[in-house]
Amino acid sequence: MFVKAAGKLNDGGVDVAAEIELWFKNNRCAILELSAEKNLENMASIRGTKGSVTMNSFWCPTLLLFNNKKIKFKLPSTDRPTYFDSRVGMCYEMEEMRQCILKGRTESNLFNHGESQLMINLIDQVTDMLAVKGQHINVQSIAAVQ
Repeated sequence: MFVKAAGKLNDGGVDVAAEIELWFKNNRCAILELSAEKNLENMASIRGTKGSVTMNSFWCPTLLLFNNKKIKFKLPSTDRPTYFDSRVGMCYEMEEMRQCILKGRTESNLFNHGESQLMINLIDQVTDMLAVKGQHINVQSIAAVQ
């Protein structure tokens, strides 16, 4: 996999915007746009030769559009209000963690240590690419994920 990133840092050196391309074998590509300056749709869309999948909310999807077929996911109800409606969706992650602890497992079969390490490596590489001195990063870097 190759990573290509460009973005913008604020005066404190914090990344406030980024465009990231992830290139996989067989010329497959994922494009991510992140911003603390723009109000983005917070959605994910995957398109391929056999169809497409779209999530309505990347952080806690309640609707999945799979080849134009709607699949709805209802969030669990709660006795207390939350600031963000989708916050209760984190209960699934917490329950998986609880089950792992109760069963004496050190990792989840749903997202194992190897996947976590790959994600951390990718985040580190993108962060390094964006950590160029200056506010606007116009140079795009390419690196291989180990």
